[in-house]
Amino acid sequence: IALSVEEPPLVVGNTIRFTANITEDESKLYNILVVFKDENNNELGTALSTDGIAILDIDTLSVGEHTITATVIESELYNSVSDDITCTVIDHNYDLSINVNIVGV
Repeated sequence: IALSVEEPPLVVGNTIRFTANITEDESKLYNILVVFKDENNNELGTALSTDGIAILDIDTLSVGEHTITATVIESELYNSVSDDITCTVIDHNYDLSINVNIVGV
């Protein structure tokens, strides 16, 4: 399984998309259940693959660094685990610009 996460910034409270691309024989890619877990082995959610891709959208990750894995479950075909992917969730997404005007005294 190839696991990816959307491009940063990942902001707490916003939806974050994880995509698991099942890299097996294409004839076996339908209706495969994938479970996504964090670094503490807590289940974040499950997704059923469509055309070999399982997508999980979540908005519950806390601020900080998270290590996520995806695992194929309930499949007679094979049992596969993704490499870990690490993502960092930030508190806010600020785009701060400061303009300073100095007036002569």
